[in-house]
Amino acid sequence: MKKYNKIIITLFILLLTQYSCKKDKSGLTEKVVYQTSFSSDDGNWAVGTTSIVDAHVVNGYYVSRTLTTGAWVTWIDSIFNKPTNEQYIEASIKVTNNGTNGGSGGLVWNLVEPVSGNNYIEYYFEISDNGYFTIYGYPNGVNLQLYKDWTSSTSINLYNFNTVKIKLTDGKLFFYVNGVEVYSMPAIKNTLDEVGMSTGGETTLEVDYFKAVSFE
Repeated sequence: MKKYNKIIITLFILLLTQYSCKKDKSGLTEKVVYQTSFSSDDGNWAVGTTSIVDAHVVNGYYVSRTLTTGAWVTWIDSIFNKPTNEQYIEASIKVTNNGTNGGSGGLVWNLVEPVSGNNYIEYYFEISDNGYFTIYGYPNGVNLQLYKDWTSSTSINLYNFNTVKIKLTDGKLFFYVNGVEVYSMPAIKNTLDEVGMSTGGETTLEVDYFKAVSFE
């Protein structure tokens, strides 16, 4: 596992409205705090073309294509109103390899922007186009912490769309691909904020939808 060059674009803070609510078995209310199917550009994800990335909302998808071997991240600031015992983020994504670096991409959570410089604290749950997943992060913004090395999973649809999900429940994190739990670990915080998506080097990431849910 090599550390990607981290190139982050700052986004506007998202003001939230409640989309839907329902009760789960514990009696908590399931609240969708944010969701998009990318039918249009809602202004919450970085778009544009630079020497690093080409990112746009097109034909009902968010599509980001990295133009170098460095990874790229786009995120939303503080979409969960408050820490809760249970919340999750979920997206339907497809990753395509555009070079020799291997196509990869996925979800980012607990991102903390530095006061200055480029030492972002951030954590990644990524899948590859050929059926592997990994979980890693930069707890101090510099040094890589590998929680789960690249591991093959039969739950991953090869070269196609996959639903990836990170769920925080009672101090633990659970990671899913297409509804199948592939890993779990102690939570970093009692919230997933700030959350977003990553595109590996020489990769095209297509996102069909992104959703964030809190149980209150």
